[in-house]
Amino acid sequence: MEKLSFHTIKRAVLVISVFLNAGLVGLSQSSAGNVQVYRSVMPDVVFWLIGLGGLLCLGVLIFRLIKSRQKFSQINRQNELFLQSTIESVIFCDLNGVITFCNDATTKMFGYNREEMIGRPISEFYALRSEFEMVNDALDYRNEFKGEIVNLRKNGDQFISQLSSNSIFNKNGFKTGTMGISRDITEKKESDDRFQHIIDNATDIIYTTNIQGEITYVNTSAKSVLGYSNKDFLGMSFRKLIHPDDLEFVQNHYNEQFKSRAKETYLECRMVKANGQAIWIGQNVKTRFSHSNPNLIIGFFGILRNLDEIKRVQLSLAESELKYRELFDNSTDLIQSVDPNGQFLFVNPSWKKTLGYEDHEIKTLNFYDILHPDSKEQCELLIEEILKLGDVVDQNEHTFKMITKSKQEVVLKGGLSVQFEAGQIIAIQSFFRDVTQQELIEAALVKSQEHFKIISSSINDVFFLFDVDTGQYDYISSNCETVLSVDPAYFYEGKNFAKEFLSTEDQILMSEMHEKLRNGENANIEYGLMIDGGIRWINEDWFAIKDNAGKTVSISGICRDITKIKVAYDIIYQQNTEISQSIHYAKNIQESTLPTPAEVKRILPESFVLYRSKDVLSGDLYLIDEVHMEDGEVCPVFVVGDCTGHGVPGGLLSLLCSGLLTESITNPRIQTPAQALDFVREKLIRLFRSNPSKYILDGMDAAFCVLSRAKKELYFSGANMSCYLVRQNEVIEIAGDKQHIGYSSEMAPFVPITIDIEVGDMVYLTTDGYVDQFGGEKDKKFLRKRLTKLLAEINSLEMAEQHKRLEDAFLDWKGNEDQTDDIVLIGVRI
Repeated sequence: MEKLSFHTIKRAVLVISVFLNAGLVGLSQSSAGNVQVYRSVMPDVVFWLIGLGGLLCLGVLIFRLIKSRQKFSQINRQNELFLQSTIESVIFCDLNGVITFCNDATTKMFGYNREEMIGRPISEFYALRSEFEMVNDALDYRNEFKGEIVNLRKNGDQFISQLSSNSIFNKNGFKTGTMGISRDITEKKESDDRFQHIIDNATDIIYTTNIQGEITYVNTSAKSVLGYSNKDFLGMSFRKLIHPDDLEFVQNHYNEQFKSRAKETYLECRMVKANGQAIWIGQNVKTRFSHSNPNLIIGFFGILRNLDEIKRVQLSLAESELKYRELFDNSTDLIQSVDPNGQFLFVNPSWKKTLGYEDHEIKTLNFYDILHPDSKEQCELLIEEILKLGDVVDQNEHTFKMITKSKQEVVLKGGLSVQFEAGQIIAIQSFFRDVTQQELIEAALVKSQEHFKIISSSINDVFFLFDVDTGQYDYISSNCETVLSVDPAYFYEGKNFAKEFLSTEDQILMSEMHEKLRNGENANIEYGLMIDGGIRWINEDWFAIKDNAGKTVSISGICRDITKIKVAYDIIYQQNTEISQSIHYAKNIQESTLPTPAEVKRILPESFVLYRSKDVLSGDLYLIDEVHMEDGEVCPVFVVGDCTGHGVPGGLLSLLCSGLLTESITNPRIQTPAQALDFVREKLIRLFRSNPSKYILDGMDAAFCVLSRAKKELYFSGANMSCYLVRQNEVIEIAGDKQHIGYSSEMAPFVPITIDIEVGDMVYLTTDGYVDQFGGEKDKKFLRKRLTKLLAEINSLEMAEQHKRLEDAFLDWKGNEDQTDDIVLIGVRI
């Protein structure tokens, strides 16, 4: 019912008064003797009726006024009841920002009673003056504000609220005040921050993509593992990260996941880091479906783990079975070796412990006898392929089911390698780990919808949250029993793990970590646990979680078992030490075969040698000697050679070729550089032929020169190498034969070349290491064009200056890049 205003009632009363006055006038006129006149115009009864009608109208208006006020009062009571019953804080303010109304939720949120709040300025409830001004500005310009602010309670505590505020207008469009609705979101914000902190500090990469495979989110571990920044990742196609050799395989795998609408899959492949380095990874990828349409795929959620170290250790184990039997025996992986028919040749203790078979039983067992029926066909096809192709083509990990002695089913995952003898496969080696429990956990993860549980249960590391104020654990993942040999209840009961299990030295380190965290720093520690008579190495990363004031209130941490890694590193370190000592000794032998600076100076007074090996040992060589000609002239001989490979293989081959070149110089039947190269090639082929039908194709490229100053001639022959003659700043390239020194299906005698020379000419011989070096602004090869231009510029300089200019140009071009290959460059002044 519409409310009747005071002016409306006033006008109605005025009308009714007119009618009443008219009736009274009629009566008075009648009594004054004018009865006949007025009765003739309007009878007395009419005037009385008019007055009575006016009274009735007034009564109706008063009745409507009373009913309207009752209705208005009822609506106000309903509105007030609604505002009081809502769980969100509701505050009304006038134009001066003074509170005129608040509900019960407001008093609970701020800690005041209603009488204390009414009449207070709203600005007193803001923790920051700048936020109060920000809200006022928004209301002035837009008449609304939505956002997060920090409020103050009566006791001075701060809390974060979600505020929605609007201006209030009357029916004439004039602003009369403001209304604000807010909700305390402090706990939600802290929970979100803790969850995000755990994700960002997880060692595994966590990411999401859209349906096109473009990355929409990654945590901070992605940068440390793959080298890209978060900005680089966002919008990047996931395909860009996959190694080109694995791209087709990976695309087929995820296309199948998409087509079959599988909820989750696991895959291992190689990725390429930002610096171009390949890295092995394993990842669980979960399909993300639309909430509104469960059949619509909107993207993918993945957890990616760095498997590079594990892969390297596995390959190292596969190649060293006989030498490192003790490592196999102590490995927690299941290691076995079977012949092509499936008979067991070797199993390690972990294999026996997991499967339960005794030594005498293993002697009569066949690999196929203890395979689960579900895996027999798979294994038969795989071994058939290995025997047919002679090697393991599929380098990915394989998953098999086997049957224990007690008839239990175990799930094993790992890789394969092949052992040869006399060119025949004698054994197929397997390196498996027991993933039975992991399979069960992964099956449970498929059913879980909580991200935190997915993260903490899908990896082997132990996650925990520790409340600094209460000294209690808020959470610790259940696999702590496996990693730390203590169940979660031990920690929840508040027992002191460090005091009970750590050495005195490690307890001191742990105390130092606590002090760092109290100062707001992150910390890391490694310590050893004595478990079952052995030592287990644990690494812990701790991260401080701070409140708004910067005080550390919680600790999030990750514990991981690094025993295998430390054992593997110790073994690898010992191997590297032994190998390094052997290589450095071989370097001394190699350098002893090279001519000394004094010998070079005596034979070629005006010359220089630029010699830089890529590794400790070099596959490049040079020889400077003298040869007696038939006419009695003693002629200088200078040779450069580039053997196949570099490092240890190249160094070994260079020693052999250096000896053969020296032998060719002293052989009286050899008269020309071409005959010398033929001689060396014939010797190499004989040495490298393992049987009449099989040749080794390794060998050497070389440039061989003999200088006759008396005849002013230079005798040259080359195997895939050239001789560079510089005369009057013009570079002339004399190319050698397009064949190497070694076996090939089409061989021809090397061609002797005689070059006329003049006094002052410069002759240069070089291997391809100088021109093949990557560098410069665009990371390109140096190339022969730049080298010949440089030789034309420096040929007139002294030998020492030429050497310096060539070396400086090489180092400037290389910059921070690694050296590409070994280098020998000889310059001789005629």
